[in-house]
Amino acid sequence: MSRTERRRTERHPVAEGVTAQIAGLETPVKLVNIGVGGFAIASGQMLPAAARLEVRFAAVDGQWTTTLNVRVAYSVSQPVQDGEYRGKYITGFAFVDADIPAVKRQIREFIAQVALVPV
Repeated sequence: MSRTERRRTERHPVAEGVTAQIAGLETPVKLVNIGVGGFAIASGQMLPAAARLEVRFAAVDGQWTTTLNVRVAYSVSQPVQDGEYRGKYITGFAFVDADIPAVKRQIREFIAQVALVPV
């Protein structure tokens, strides 16, 4: 069975050296991919669906940080069975308020910091 792509924007792989933390959750997460529409993370446990969350991203060397508001777009109900994220749950997020110019600029600056290839 083929999977239908529902994203309206491309996702890109991310560089190493980026941390992500969801406000109010102590669960470690890893940034999987990024795009102008949102991003995905891998975690050791299924994350709660929430209408609005705050995620703080930072460079491990302390060069930059940014905080963005997001909503859960999708979440897998079982851990990934193979590949780099085997045993992890994948959750996709969409940026909230991305149509506001200041937020759009913040998202683009964030993507420029973490994407492996220029977007």
